[in-house]
This record gives sequence, C-alpha cells and structure tokens, in this order.
Amino acid sequence: MCCCPLRYLKFLIYIACVLIIGVGAVLIWAGYQLQNSVFLELIELTYIGYIIIACGAALILVSFLGFIGTWKEKKLLEAIFIISVILITFVIISFGVTVISTKKIAKDYLGNESDCHNQFGDADDATQKVVEVLCTLYCPCLATNDYIKLYVADLTNSYSFIDQGAKNVLDCDPCIAIPEVNTTQQDEIIQWVKYNLNMDISTTDCSVTTSEYKNKYFTSDMRKYFPILKWVEENFKCSGLCYQRELYMFSDVNNGKPENSCTKEINDWAQSNSLAYGIISIIFGCYPILVWIMSCTVCCCPKKEKADGESKS
Repeated sequence: MCCCPLRYLKFLIYIACVLIIGVGAVLIWAGYQLQNSVFLELIELTYIGYIIIACGAALILVSFLGFIGTWKEKKLLEAIFIISVILITFVIISFGVTVISTKKIAKDYLGNESDCHNQFGDADDATQKVVEVLCTLYCPCLATNDYIKLYVADLTNSYSFIDQGAKNVLDCDPCIAIPEVNTTQQDEIIQWVKYNLNMDISTTDCSVTTSEYKNKYFTSDMRKYFPILKWVEENFKCSGLCYQRELYMFSDVNNGKPENSCTKEINDWAQSNSLAYGIISIIFGCYPILVWIMSCTVCCCPKKEKADGESKS
C-alpha cells in the first residue's frame, strides 16, 4: 500500500517540481558563469558550462511533464519524467565529480612555475615580450606611481613619460615617444617598428594603432591568453601567469608592485572553488532522486487503490 495518501503525495510532487524549476534556473545561471570562466578557458574545459546549461533547461522542461503527469495521472508523462530525471541526475552528479577532479588538473598544470610554463608557454612568452617593451621607447607608459617612475628610470636612464603613454600593453603607441626624444632614440623607434611590426614610419609620419601593435608584435597563440592574463592581474594582484613579473602588464602599471606568484594564487583558488562547486553539484544532482522515488510511488498507488476497492466490493 502507499506510504501516504495519494493526494498528499501528489501535493509533495507539485512542490518538488517547482523546486526542480528553481534548481534548473540555478544550473542555467551557473552554466553561463562557467561558460565564461577564464579559469576553465585556461584549462580548456569551457564545454562544461554548455552541459550544465543544457541540464538546467532539461530539468525545467521535465518538471512541467512531471507536474502535468502527476496532476492528470498520465503514466506516459510520468514515465518520461522519471527516465529524464534519472538521466539528468546522472549527468549532474558526473559533472560534480568532474569539477572536483579539476583540483588535480589545476595542480598538474599549476603546481609550480616549471609545470605552468610547460603547459602555458605561449602565455609566459607573451609576458616576456611585454617586459621587453612596456615603459620603454617602444611602449611608453603613463607612469604616475612612484614605484613605476623608479622602474622606468632604471630602464631608460634618460627619460620617463609621466604625463602620457599607455596604462598597459594593450594601449601601446611607440609614436608618442618620437617628439619627446633625441634623434638617436627616434631612429631606434623607427627601426624597432620596422623590424617588429613590419611598418614603415618616420619622425613626421608616424601612426601605429593599438590593434596593429598587438596583432603584429604578439602571435595569435599569445593573444588568446590576454583576457586570462588581465583576469589574474585584477583578481589576484599578481603579474605574469607562470613567472612573477615586476609590473602589472594588462591592467594598470600604476597599481604598483605585484604582490604574489600567479601560479600559486590561481592554484589555491582552483583547489577551494572546485571542491565547493563539485559538492554543490552533487547535492543538486541527488535532490531529483527523491522526486523520482515519489513519482514512482504515484505510478503504483492508483493501482493499489483500485485493487483495494475491488476486494471490498
């Protein structure tokens, strides 16, 4: 016989279906966040976001099937609901386990500076190329911070641009320096632009856009890491993905001296967040199992009630 009256059980399922809609909405939001996660992009697992969005949308859809099937006592709809919940539950729990496993991936990729460089060499090469130009003749920086002024002075020994220039390497324009420096340095800039950017300029006709600078000075494999390099600077107060650098390169040079190693900071962040997201996903995945059990009971109860009625008559 039923563990509780059918009408109460159906009421519980209605509430559970509404809660599943809420879970589905949360999963869609979480999937969108994961899809745009710079860290998952770094370890090439952004597809996880699409899987979670699909699971969230599917949960919302099947919750309506479960609601209607329970209300109308339609066995076909209830069967579709039960099977769908089982499949989605399996996917969500698997996702939770996968997220927890990213702790190991993060440790393998970012366990130390050498591992990081082996995995993300293009990102590290990009920061090395920035070191060679930022706050120099070839990429004058807008230096207002005392630390940056001293750093610029050490690099150039002859000038510093404190009233104009770029805040980061994404705004570089070597033409800014030409009116400010002597003839020898002007020739250096012209030759550097010709060699590194393959552009012909002169002291009277110099025009290098920031897009031209980025596209010609950095390879496409380096440029794809720019959003990640900017993200780690802004979130972890560090510079350089694998090896620590002396300046902020992709956010604002005037933020001062970077505080920590990005490799350690990102790894620590991944270890804590992967565990938290994984446990939450597994909990969300286990909840529909309860609804599945109640739905199975609804499928059985009407038959038992009918049998009981026939025996009494």
